[in-house]
This record gives sequence, C-alpha cells and structure tokens, in this order.
Amino acid sequence: MAAVTFNAIGNGNSGAGATATVTVGAAGVPAGSLILVAVDENNGGTIGGSVTDTAGNTYTRILGQASSTFGFIALFYAWNAAALSNTNTITYTKQTSGDGAAMSAAYVTGIDTTSDPHDSAMDATATGTSSTPSVVSGTPTKTGNFTIGILGEGGATFTFTEASNWFANPSGSASNGSPAAQISTGYAVNGASTLTFNPTLGASGTWAAGITGFRPAAGVEVVNLGQQTGTTATLAVTVPAGGVPAGALICVAVAERSTTIGGSMADSASNPYTQILGEVATARGYSALFYAWNAAALAAGQTITWTKQNTTDTGAMTAFYATGIVTDKDPHDSAVDAVATGATTTPSVTSGTPADTGEFIVGILGQTAVSAYTQDTAHGFGTPPVTASLSNATPAEIDGGSQINSGASAVTFAPTIGSATQWSIGITGFRAIWPAYRVPLKTYLRR
Repeated sequence: MAAVTFNAIGNGNSGAGATATVTVGAAGVPAGSLILVAVDENNGGTIGGSVTDTAGNTYTRILGQASSTFGFIALFYAWNAAALSNTNTITYTKQTSGDGAAMSAAYVTGIDTTSDPHDSAMDATATGTSSTPSVVSGTPTKTGNFTIGILGEGGATFTFTEASNWFANPSGSASNGSPAAQISTGYAVNGASTLTFNPTLGASGTWAAGITGFRPAAGVEVVNLGQQTGTTATLAVTVPAGGVPAGALICVAVAERSTTIGGSMADSASNPYTQILGEVATARGYSALFYAWNAAALAAGQTITWTKQNTTDTGAMTAFYATGIVTDKDPHDSAVDAVATGATTTPSVTSGTPADTGEFIVGILGQTAVSAYTQDTAHGFGTPPVTASLSNATPAEIDGGSQINSGASAVTFAPTIGSATQWSIGITGFRAIWPAYRVPLKTYLRR
C-alpha cells in the first residue's frame, strides 16, 4: 500500500491582479496525486473563483465560507491528477478582480484513485473573531481519512501556530499585503471520530475556518509467493521476481502428516515467525499458520524454509505476503482465532469477534488426502493462499483463503472439498493500517 504523504508545492498571492499562481518545483507532482489548493480572497464575502493547472486537471471547490468582514475561504481539489512537471503552474482566478488573494498548494499521495475520495460527511466550517479559531468535523464515513484544515485571516496577517495533534504545512502561511489576506493549513490522519482543527493566532482577528477529509488508497494487497511439498526434513519456497517489500506480513500455511503440532519457519532475512492455528485432524495430521510481521525485505531467489516436526512426514506449504498491515505492533488479533476438525465434505469454522474493523482475515484448511478444493466465495474469500498438495501413501494438502472483513463482525470460513477426508480448519485476523476502508482485495498470483 502506498503511504499517505503530504507534500508542499508552494504559496502564491495575487497582489491587486486577477490571478494568483504557484509554480511547481523540481520534484514535480506525480500522477495519481490529490492536489489541494486553499485560498483566502478579501472580496466582501461572495464565494467563487476557480483553479486550473498546466496539465488540465479538474478542480472542485469545497469548504466555501464567507467571513463577516473580509471575504471568503475555500479549498479546491483535483483527485487522481495528471502529473505536473517542473515549471508547470497552478493558478487561482479570483472571484473579483482587484481583490487581495492568497493561495497555498500541496499534493498528497496514497489517496484513493478509483473514485472521488472526498468524504463530504466530514465537511464543516466556522467563523469568529478571536485568537483561538476552532472548527469540528463531521463524523467520517471511513476510518483513517487524510484530514485537512484551512484557516483564513482577513484585514491583517497573524502568526499561525498549529495544534499539537496536527502537522503544519512546511510552506507556512500564504499572505497578500494589500488588500490583506492570509491562508494557513494543517493536516492529520484521522480515526473514525470527529476531529477538531484548532490552531492559535498571534493576536485576535476575524477568521473563517474549514475542515474535510479524503479516503486513503486500497488498504491491503496480497501476493502469492509459492508452494512446496515433500517428505524431506525441510521444505523451502523460493521468493519469486519482485521479492517481498520491507514491512510486509509474511504468512506460511502448512499441513503435515504428524500427530504432534510443531516445526519452525525461517527465511534468508532472519525474520522471526510465530506459529498459530495449530490443530490436529483426528490423530492423522495437523495444519498451522506461521507469520512474520513488519518483515525485513526478501529479494528474489531468497528462501522461506519450513523445518517440519518429523523428518520424513509428508508436508505441504503455501506462502504469501500482505502489505497494508500495521507495523508498530504485532498485528495478529488473537480474538479472531478459531479452529475445528471433521471428516465431511463441508469443513467450516467461525471466527471470534475482531477487535478492529476491516481486518485482514486468513482461513486455512489442512487435509489428510488430496481432494478437490472449492473456495468459499460465498463468504468473500479468495486466494492466496494457493493450494499445495502431495499424493502418496500418506498424502497431505494445505488450502485456504483470505479477505478484508467488511466490518467488525465474526467471519465464517466454509469451503467445500471433493471427498469426506479428515481435515483441520482455522481462521485468524491481522490488523490493517487503514481499518474500515472497504476495498476490493488486490491479489497477485506469482508462479
């Protein structure tokens, strides 16, 4: 998942002319960005104006708010924008030529590009005359929105100090000398609650403030790494082209014809693995899931190696990784964990209640025979994991599925199999960076 980053483009002012312009710097603006332009125009209070740029991006005006004395503020945005290169320009055409206007431009990466990311439920504006402006957002429809606050001060320019839970725009405030106008911005990443934008000013003055939010890009992407089977003491999956990025969650599901749960997992980057969901299928074999969180990167050609519990048992392993999973703490939500066993063609397990909304859910199924596996698409599961199986005198097969939980309710994993073999099934969850943002799960099946 692309990180959400705020990047200042620059500030501009109009003087007494009809437009204000910001010139894009050497780094440019990458394609797919969200471009934000905050403006303050000292025109008596008629909300309007427009923003254009050299690449022809379309800008939408929101948060228009007239002040009682000096004019209005507004925020313009262009989503999934075409790239802007060095020396390209972003121009604000004022509502009233001759007014004073100030503009501040920035771009944000890691924002949803599949549909307009603006979360209008958060929109709020306020006006006042004090040194302590404040505006409270509406309740976000998604958790983890990128949130921006804007503040216009008219008639004079003031020292602007950001609140402690907000980040200041590196470009600072944009101001126009005469007629006087000043626009300031701050940004934050929100949870699922309302958020207050409450900077302070160096002196009391008339102000107008606004706050809004934008949805982040897809939360979790899952990539197949490969499968291996055999009867040797160790089995290894070789990392394919593309490798495993740093910070990923690596998962390896296994099935072994051993009645004792055990074994260990290691890789070429020395990532530590934890075993969960260990369950014996009626004294004929076990299944389990190993995971390594906030993993060090693995390059193509490096290996993930499973040392089985017993040297000559039949084993099957399937490996994959997921991005967009939290990295500041162990993401495993043990409250979700559940296991079951049986000997039917309809294995099923229902998870516990997740601690968070929008978790990455993984289901695994170990079989003591090679039997046709049908994915549980009815409950929203897909691959990875990808099936691995070995047919011999003591066969073993590992299957599974994954999904993003659409809420915070328990999830059932209920695939079907071709014959009534003995099986063990398990389900677990991992906390995502952007919980509650429901997106199609992106999967990549590398061969």
